[in-house]
Amino acid sequence: MSPGLGSPPPPTAPPTTTPPPAATATPSVSAGTRPATNALQPQDIYQAAYIDFSKGSYTLAMAGFREFLRRFPDHPLAGNAQYWIGESHFSLARGHTNAGQADKAAQELEEAVQELRKVVANYPRGEKAPTALYKEALALIELKQPGLAQQRLEYLVANFPQAEETPMARERLAAIKTR
Repeated sequence: MSPGLGSPPPPTAPPTTTPPPAATATPSVSAGTRPATNALQPQDIYQAAYIDFSKGSYTLAMAGFREFLRRFPDHPLAGNAQYWIGESHFSLARGHTNAGQADKAAQELEEAVQELRKVVANYPRGEKAPTALYKEALALIELKQPGLAQQRLEYLVANFPQAEETPMARERLAAIKTR
């Protein structure tokens, strides 16, 4: 039998009683944690809310867009954020309609109208203003308010003649007028 078998190997370094220098330093943020909200840039908050919207998490998206507007009301994306709040209500209404929940759908459509009106009221020259007008008119048609829908569509056609929604608005106006 060779000597030393079964006995511990000789130590290579003497044991230390003080912690290594890294242990006394300030702990760093680990890879899996989120930064504090106030460290986020406006685009980060907006993008996170938009991702929630695109996944169909409309309530979460609305909360994110509202937070964005609360913190950055004058940001260039503020009008877009307001639009997506209205669009979220519109999408929730569609879901309620498909589920046969007419009362809930009507409530969400009313909310959509209110939120979409804020786009035009607060950001009249924002890129989403014509889209908001068109979607508001669609909600009003579903709410059986064709007179108000007609006014919004006429406003869209008169004030945004080059908008992508204008030809569709003209078609809707023709349909309303022939009823």
